[in-house]
Amino acid sequence: MEIWRPNWDELRSEALHACRLAAPELADLPIYVVFNHELPSSVFGAGFDGLCGFTGPHVDLAISAHLANGWLGRGPAAILYGERILRNLVDPAREAVSAIQEVAIHEICHVLSDQYDFADIESSSETIQEATNHIATCIAMPADLIRSRQRLHEPRRFVRCVIHAIRRLYMAGIDLCFPSVSGLAPDVGWRRLCKLESALGDEPERLAGLTFADILKHRTPEEYDRLCDDFDCVMKSELEPKAEGIANES
Repeated sequence: MEIWRPNWDELRSEALHACRLAAPELADLPIYVVFNHELPSSVFGAGFDGLCGFTGPHVDLAISAHLANGWLGRGPAAILYGERILRNLVDPAREAVSAIQEVAIHEICHVLSDQYDFADIESSSETIQEATNHIATCIAMPADLIRSRQRLHEPRRFVRCVIHAIRRLYMAGIDLCFPSVSGLAPDVGWRRLCKLESALGDEPERLAGLTFADILKHRTPEEYDRLCDDFDCVMKSELEPKAEGIANES
């Protein structure tokens, strides 16, 4: 039987296609999807255990010198840890595209929920080095701090963007797993995530023609707000650092 091997260029293409469908407001910007094995391991490495993707407002600067197709200017960028994403798939040949798309959409939802400004600084040797140093620090985060990163996936903005993105993709014929795109660990709140999606109702369909910036200005249903409050309380208690000294990390 022939051994399946990932075609990283095809997987990248599928990820970019999903990102474009989910966020047409980014049409005027280049979007970069890069796998960590395509980057210098001395800087980007394997990251902490469990890291499947990474983005930030200046990731595009850090990877600008390592892009196979060249630098096209500032825009959203996601580093995907491809081998780690595919490692635990039951049927990689069938599941790989969706798995890579889920991580890519997760990262794009950070861009959308935090409204990254890609005109805040220009590309220069200084800004590229600063961005690279920051990324290297983040992906080398100690394992006992990983769970605290779940706080980045709060429901009022990030999870709301995820719901809108996966609904848009579903309407376009791409069916992704909501909990997987959310990036939240199962014990943190997959059941709560489903309740949040239900409480948001038909908002993704009604507001499908708006940008994410405008969507986030709209008030959410009262039940969604209530569930967000509950979610905040649960995450605070479940993610409370256990190791001595962790709470004082800056």
